[in-house]
Amino acid sequence: IRDSAGTGQARVLDVYVRQQLALERTEAAAATVDRAITAAPGSSEHHVIRGRIFAAQERWKDAWSSHERALELDDRNADGWLETGRLAARDGDLDDALRRFGRARDLAPDRIEAFAEAASLLSQAGRNEEAEEEWDALLREAPYDARAAIALARSRLARGDSGERTLELARRSLRFGGG
Repeated sequence: IRDSAGTGQARVLDVYVRQQLALERTEAAAATVDRAITAAPGSSEHHVIRGRIFAAQERWKDAWSSHERALELDDRNADGWLETGRLAARDGDLDDALRRFGRARDLAPDRIEAFAEAASLLSQAGRNEEAEEEWDALLREAPYDARAAIALARSRLARGDSGERTLELARRSLRFGGG
Protein backbone atom coordinates (compact mmCIF):
# COMPACT_ATOMS: atom_id res chain seq x y z
CA ILE A 1 0.00 0.00 0.00
CA ARG A 2 1.27 3.44 -0.90
CA ASP A 3 0.18 5.99 1.64
CA SER A 4 -0.82 9.06 -0.37
CA ALA A 5 -1.25 11.14 2.77
CA GLY A 6 2.29 10.30 3.81
CA THR A 7 1.27 9.57 7.39
CA GLY A 8 2.02 5.87 7.31
CA GLN A 9 -1.47 5.07 8.58
CA ALA A 10 -2.53 3.17 5.48
CA ARG A 11 0.63 1.04 5.55
CA VAL A 12 0.10 0.20 9.21
CA LEU A 13 -3.56 -0.62 8.55
CA ASP A 14 -2.58 -2.82 5.61
CA VAL A 15 -0.09 -4.82 7.71
CA TYR A 16 -2.66 -5.20 10.49
CA VAL A 17 -5.34 -6.40 8.06
CA ARG A 18 -3.01 -8.88 6.37
CA GLN A 19 -2.16 -10.32 9.79
CA GLN A 20 -5.81 -10.53 10.79
CA LEU A 21 -6.72 -12.24 7.51
CA ALA A 22 -3.88 -14.74 7.96
CA LEU A 23 -5.32 -15.53 11.40
CA GLU A 24 -8.81 -15.78 9.87
CA ARG A 25 -10.04 -12.82 11.89
CA THR A 26 -11.88 -11.29 9.00
CA GLU A 27 -14.58 -9.57 11.03
CA ALA A 28 -12.04 -7.82 13.28
CA ALA A 29 -10.14 -6.64 10.22
CA ALA A 30 -13.33 -5.41 8.56
CA ALA A 31 -14.45 -3.49 11.65
CA THR A 32 -11.08 -1.76 11.91
CA VAL A 33 -11.07 -0.78 8.23
CA ASP A 34 -14.67 0.43 8.43
CA ARG A 35 -13.65 2.74 11.29
CA ALA A 36 -10.70 3.97 9.26
CA ILE A 37 -12.96 4.69 6.27
CA THR A 38 -15.41 6.55 8.51
CA ALA A 39 -12.53 8.65 9.85
CA ALA A 40 -11.01 9.26 6.39
CA PRO A 41 -13.64 8.57 3.71
CA GLY A 42 -11.42 10.06 1.01
CA SER A 43 -8.59 7.59 1.54
CA SER A 44 -8.34 5.46 -1.57
CA GLU A 45 -5.87 3.21 0.26
CA HIS A 46 -8.47 2.34 2.90
CA HIS A 47 -10.94 1.35 0.19
CA VAL A 48 -8.32 -0.93 -1.41
CA ILE A 49 -7.74 -2.60 1.94
CA ARG A 50 -11.49 -3.03 2.42
CA GLY A 51 -11.70 -4.56 -1.05
CA ARG A 52 -9.06 -7.09 -0.09
CA ILE A 53 -11.16 -8.11 2.89
CA PHE A 54 -14.21 -8.53 0.66
CA ALA A 55 -12.12 -10.68 -1.69
CA ALA A 56 -10.97 -12.81 1.26
CA GLN A 57 -14.64 -13.28 2.11
CA GLU A 58 -15.37 -14.13 -1.55
CA ARG A 59 -17.73 -11.18 -1.74
CA TRP A 60 -16.66 -10.41 -5.29
CA LYS A 61 -19.18 -7.67 -6.15
CA ASP A 62 -18.32 -5.82 -2.94
CA ALA A 63 -14.61 -6.25 -3.66
CA TRP A 64 -15.10 -4.74 -7.12
CA SER A 65 -17.11 -1.85 -5.68
CA SER A 66 -14.55 -1.10 -3.02
CA HIS A 67 -11.62 -1.15 -5.44
CA GLU A 68 -13.50 0.91 -8.01
CA ARG A 69 -14.29 3.45 -5.27
CA ALA A 70 -10.56 3.59 -4.49
CA LEU A 71 -9.84 4.36 -8.14
CA GLU A 72 -12.58 7.02 -8.24
CA LEU A 73 -10.86 8.71 -5.32
CA ASP A 74 -7.37 8.35 -6.81
CA ASP A 75 -6.89 6.95 -10.29
CA ARG A 76 -3.14 6.83 -9.64
CA ASN A 77 -3.53 4.21 -6.91
CA ALA A 78 -1.42 1.33 -8.23
CA ASP A 79 -2.84 -1.04 -5.61
CA GLY A 80 -6.36 -0.34 -6.83
CA TRP A 81 -5.34 -1.19 -10.39
CA LEU A 82 -3.50 -4.31 -9.24
CA GLU A 83 -6.47 -5.56 -7.23
CA THR A 84 -8.99 -4.87 -9.99
CA GLY A 85 -6.64 -6.71 -12.35
CA ARG A 86 -6.79 -9.69 -10.03
CA LEU A 87 -10.57 -9.52 -9.96
CA ALA A 88 -10.78 -9.24 -13.76
CA ALA A 89 -8.48 -12.29 -14.05
CA ARG A 90 -10.67 -14.16 -11.59
CA ASP A 91 -13.69 -13.26 -13.72
CA GLY A 92 -11.90 -14.59 -16.81
CA ASP A 93 -11.48 -11.24 -18.57
CA LEU A 94 -7.88 -11.55 -19.74
CA ASP A 95 -7.73 -8.31 -21.72
CA ASP A 96 -9.17 -6.22 -18.89
CA ALA A 97 -6.88 -7.90 -16.36
CA LEU A 98 -3.83 -7.22 -18.53
CA ARG A 99 -4.87 -3.60 -19.02
CA ARG A 100 -5.27 -3.13 -15.28
CA PHE A 101 -1.97 -4.87 -14.47
CA GLY A 102 -0.32 -2.64 -17.07
CA ARG A 103 -1.73 0.47 -15.43
CA ALA A 104 -0.49 -0.69 -12.01
CA ARG A 105 2.93 -1.38 -13.49
CA ASP A 106 3.07 2.01 -15.18
CA LEU A 107 2.18 3.80 -11.95
CA ALA A 108 4.54 1.77 -9.75
CA PRO A 109 7.22 -0.10 -11.72
CA ASP A 110 8.52 -1.61 -8.49
CA ARG A 111 5.21 -3.47 -8.09
CA ILE A 112 6.57 -6.71 -9.42
CA GLU A 113 3.29 -8.50 -8.69
CA ALA A 114 1.75 -6.68 -11.66
CA PHE A 115 4.45 -8.05 -13.99
CA ALA A 116 4.25 -11.57 -12.52
CA GLU A 117 0.48 -11.83 -12.64
CA ALA A 118 0.32 -10.51 -16.20
CA ALA A 119 3.05 -12.94 -17.30
CA SER A 120 1.30 -15.87 -15.63
CA LEU A 121 -2.02 -15.00 -17.29
CA LEU A 122 -0.35 -14.69 -20.68
CA SER A 123 1.36 -18.06 -20.20
CA GLN A 124 -1.93 -19.71 -19.23
CA ALA A 125 -3.52 -18.23 -22.35
CA GLY A 126 -0.76 -19.66 -24.54
CA ARG A 127 0.57 -16.20 -25.37
CA ASN A 128 4.11 -17.25 -24.53
CA GLU A 129 6.00 -14.58 -26.45
CA GLU A 130 4.14 -11.85 -24.60
CA ALA A 131 4.61 -13.72 -21.32
CA GLU A 132 8.35 -13.83 -21.92
CA GLU A 133 8.33 -10.06 -22.46
CA GLU A 134 6.59 -9.60 -19.10
CA TRP A 135 8.98 -11.93 -17.27
CA ASP A 136 11.91 -10.12 -18.89
CA ALA A 137 10.51 -6.74 -17.83
CA LEU A 138 10.08 -8.05 -14.28
CA LEU A 139 13.72 -9.15 -14.25
CA ARG A 140 14.81 -5.66 -15.33
CA GLU A 141 12.96 -4.26 -12.30
CA ALA A 142 13.87 -7.09 -9.91
CA PRO A 143 16.98 -8.91 -11.17
CA TYR A 144 16.94 -11.32 -8.22
CA ASP A 145 13.38 -12.56 -8.73
CA ALA A 146 13.85 -16.32 -8.96
CA ARG A 147 10.30 -17.12 -10.12
CA ALA A 148 10.70 -14.81 -13.12
CA ALA A 149 14.08 -16.32 -13.99
CA ILE A 150 12.78 -19.89 -13.83
CA ALA A 151 9.57 -19.08 -15.72
CA LEU A 152 11.53 -17.36 -18.46
CA ALA A 153 14.08 -20.20 -18.63
CA ARG A 154 11.29 -22.80 -18.87
CA SER A 155 9.51 -20.86 -21.58
CA ARG A 156 12.70 -20.48 -23.61
CA LEU A 157 13.48 -24.20 -23.21
CA ALA A 158 9.94 -25.11 -24.30
CA ARG A 159 10.50 -23.32 -27.58
CA GLY A 160 13.86 -25.01 -28.06
CA ASP A 161 16.17 -22.20 -26.96
CA SER A 162 18.90 -23.68 -24.81
CA GLY A 163 21.39 -20.91 -25.43
CA GLU A 164 23.58 -18.99 -23.02
CA ARG A 165 20.78 -16.62 -21.90
CA THR A 166 18.55 -19.59 -20.99
CA LEU A 167 21.38 -21.20 -19.06
CA GLU A 168 22.07 -17.93 -17.24
CA LEU A 169 18.39 -17.65 -16.30
CA ALA A 170 18.34 -21.20 -14.93
CA ARG A 171 21.48 -20.51 -12.89
CA ARG A 172 19.98 -17.26 -11.61
CA SER A 173 16.81 -19.03 -10.49
CA LEU A 174 18.83 -21.57 -8.54
CA ARG A 175 21.07 -18.93 -7.01
CA PHE A 176 18.11 -16.90 -5.80
CA GLY A 177 15.90 -19.69 -4.54
CA GLY A 178 13.78 -20.68 -7.53
CA GLY A 179 14.46 -24.40 -7.24
